[in-house]
Amino acid sequence: MRQIWSSLPAKFKVLLVSMVIANIGAGVYGPFLALYIKDLGADIGQVGIYFTVMAVAPVAFRILGGWISDNLGRVQTVALGSVAGLVGFAAMWLAPTWGWLIPGGLLMQLGRALVGPSFRAYTAESAAPAVRAQVMGFTDSVFVICEIVGPPLGGYIAQFYNYRALFGVALLFMVVATVLRAWNTRDLPFHWGNLQLARLKANLGGIGAILLGGGLLTWILAVDLVRDMSYSLSLNFFSLYQKEIAGLGEGQIGWLASVGALTMALLMTLTGRLADRIGERKVMVLGGLVDVAAFIIFVQMRSFVGFLLVTILMHVGGALFGPAYNSLLSKAVPAAQLGITYGLLETTVSLLGMPAPAIGAQLWRHVAPYLPFYITAALNLLTLVPIWLRFKLPAGTAEPRRE
Repeated sequence: MRQIWSSLPAKFKVLLVSMVIANIGAGVYGPFLALYIKDLGADIGQVGIYFTVMAVAPVAFRILGGWISDNLGRVQTVALGSVAGLVGFAAMWLAPTWGWLIPGGLLMQLGRALVGPSFRAYTAESAAPAVRAQVMGFTDSVFVICEIVGPPLGGYIAQFYNYRALFGVALLFMVVATVLRAWNTRDLPFHWGNLQLARLKANLGGIGAILLGGGLLTWILAVDLVRDMSYSLSLNFFSLYQKEIAGLGEGQIGWLASVGALTMALLMTLTGRLADRIGERKVMVLGGLVDVAAFIIFVQMRSFVGFLLVTILMHVGGALFGPAYNSLLSKAVPAAQLGITYGLLETTVSLLGMPAPAIGAQLWRHVAPYLPFYITAALNLLTLVPIWLRFKLPAGTAEPRRE
């Protein structure tokens, strides 16, 4: 890994450090956001309104963010998004009542829509194709570690001070990350002239034709949609199943989440290396099979030790699938359209998958609590067929690297 790290561009390394700092900051406040909203005077219904607005907003922002990244520049777009996110987060920190959180939250969502696709695309462009899955696995594992570090710090601040102090500390992390990202653009031009409506229409038309053309990207979109809908049926009910059906306590459920995150962090660099050696498609199928088995076993468990083993198994499957999938997707798309492709895929999947959590809740309530988990397993098993048969890059595929 040291040799690969030394081969990466200096600007990518600075960007990765800034992402680590920002993600630790997000981990500080993220688990306590709902409590902060209530602390500012919201009732349960108003908390739901806030999160609903924040769930819908990315649908409008992601495609635009990806397109700006493709045309303005990756590093430049990350810096721009970081400034927008910082202003939004500062507004949330200063909010006098819960309603003022919404405009700040929308600015943060805009910032994320600019940063997310840009960083994913820049990661793909910075890594040589032969080690791309390994590099993507490494970056993913770093972010998982951030999730382990941030929440305990946030919990300590919330317990001994207050929620506004917690957001103030998180804001400091955001400021440092933004300064690093802005400094990273010091010798890079911002290609403002490329941001033209006609160009957006042309880019959308081009990538739309690729997505719907019946080739590899079409199958990636179809599989991604089915997998996202299948997970949305059940993922929101994991802790509910563990508490109400199996009788676990909140502390035990928290430990399970930490173990799962640690498993991902330890494995994703290694699974990325495996994907680079034997091919993304094989590793994705292996990860999918592990995940299917984990979901089937999950509903049989009633003890903490049993859930601990299943949690590890489930995150092994995720660690196998994630870096391989990201690597394959980056190789299937022209480098100049990576950003808008990420944005368009995420938007399409989010829009079509929105009803899934409500469907899962109805299945839980009116049929059986275990049914959403079995359906998730069945749908994921079904997707392994097109993954094996269709997730093949054209012979001689090459990916140009952009500076």
